[in-house]
Amino acid sequence: IPDRVGVSKFGWRNNDTEFICPGMSNNYVLDTDDIAPQSVIDGYSIAGDHGAWLQAMGELRKNPKARFILAASFAAPLLKITGQRIFGIHNWGDSRDGKSAAQYAALSVWGKPDTIKILASSSETGIERMSALCSDLPLCVSELETLDEHRRAEFENKTIYMITEGRGKQRGTIKGLQQSSSWRTIMITNAESPIVKDNSKGGIITRIIEINGGPFVNNQEFASYLYGVMEHHYGHAGRIFLSHILTANHVEIRDIYQKLRMVLKQKYPEKIDSHIDAVSHTALGDQLSSMYVFGEDKDTASRGALQTAEYVIENHLINNGDADESERAWQWMLGWIAANNGRFALNVKSAMPILGYIEDEYICILKTELAKAMKDQGFSPDKIFRKWADVGRIPITKNGEKRTFAVRGKKINGVKPWILKVKEESDLFG
Repeated sequence: IPDRVGVSKFGWRNNDTEFICPGMSNNYVLDTDDIAPQSVIDGYSIAGDHGAWLQAMGELRKNPKARFILAASFAAPLLKITGQRIFGIHNWGDSRDGKSAAQYAALSVWGKPDTIKILASSSETGIERMSALCSDLPLCVSELETLDEHRRAEFENKTIYMITEGRGKQRGTIKGLQQSSSWRTIMITNAESPIVKDNSKGGIITRIIEINGGPFVNNQEFASYLYGVMEHHYGHAGRIFLSHILTANHVEIRDIYQKLRMVLKQKYPEKIDSHIDAVSHTALGDQLSSMYVFGEDKDTASRGALQTAEYVIENHLINNGDADESERAWQWMLGWIAANNGRFALNVKSAMPILGYIEDEYICILKTELAKAMKDQGFSPDKIFRKWADVGRIPITKNGEKRTFAVRGKKINGVKPWILKVKEESDLFG
C-alpha cells in the first residue's frame, strides 16, 4: 500500500504540479484537524450526469452576467499561475432575479452547491477556516440579507478585508505564536444591496467588482430549472478543468492573461487598474473553461471571453475618480448641505442648531458639525479634510509648521468657530 501524505487544505502543491481536491487522484489525503465539518469536505464531490450539467450551463452562458460569475469559479485555481491578487465579485439587486442561481452554478463546478456554500452568518473564525481549507477554489458566501445592520457592516468592513488579504489572524498558544492560515480565492457574494457605498474605504472598492441586477430577472423559470439540475448534477467540470490545467503550459496561460490585460487596459484607461486585472483574470478562466470544459475552439473561446469582459467593464465597472474616497465624501457633503439648506443662516429662529452661513458666494460650514456628520456616515474627517486642503478645495490656517484644515469664521454666540469655506454652487440650494 503506497504511503499517502496528510494535507490540511485543497489547492496547489509540489511546485504547481499537483492539485489537492477530492476526486483528483494523487498521493495525498485530507487531514483537516477539525477545521471544517466533514459534511462540507464531502460536498466537494461528483454526482449525476455531466452532459445534463453542460446543457444547462450552455444556456446559462448566453447571459453575460451569469457567464462572468461562472467563469470566476474556473478562474480561482489560476490565481497561483498568474499571480493575480484575491478579489471579489458581488451581484446585487432585487430578490428573485437569479443572483443565487448564478452563484449556485459557480459552486456546482466543484461540488454540491447547498453543502459547500458559506453562510454570511458564520463566525469570522469559521469563514477564515473555510477560506484556508478551500484555497485555490472559489469562496461563495450567501445570505448577506440575514445579517443585522451591525453584523453586515462588520462583514463588509472587516471580513471582506480578511478574505481578500488571503491571511487569517495571528493567534497565540501556550507554546507561542500559532502559524496563521493563508489562502488564495475568488470571493463570490450576492445580496439585495451593494457592498460598496459612499463611505467605503478605498481598499474595499478596489477589491470588489459589483454587478447590479440578477442575471435572470426576466427568466425566473430558467433559474428554477437550474436549481433542479444542480441538485443532482455537479462536480465533473472542475475536475475536467483541473486535469487540463495540470498538463498545460503555465507560461502560455500567463501569456494569455497578460494579453487580455493589455487589450482591456488600452481600451478602458479610465477604469481602475485592479478591476481590469480582476476582469482579465476572470476572462482567462472563461476562455480556458470554454476550451477545456465546453469544447470550443480557441478563437471562439477567446472571442466569447473578451465580449463578456467588455460587457462587464462597460456596464458595471466604476471609473478611477469614483474610487477616490475624498471625492465621494465631497459629493456626499454637497448633498448634506442641500438637505439642510435651512440651517445655513444666521439670526434665523429655528428649533435646530445652525450648521453655518452663506457669505460672499461661500458656504461657511461649522467644522465640528460637519465632522460629526461625516463620522456618522463612516468617513474619517481629518483624513478627508487633509485631502481636500491638498487639492485646494478648502482654505487652511497655518501656525508655523502646523496646519489647521479650516479658518476662523464670524462670531456665533460670542465665539469665532472654525469653519470650512466651500464655493457655493449655483444650484446647491435649488
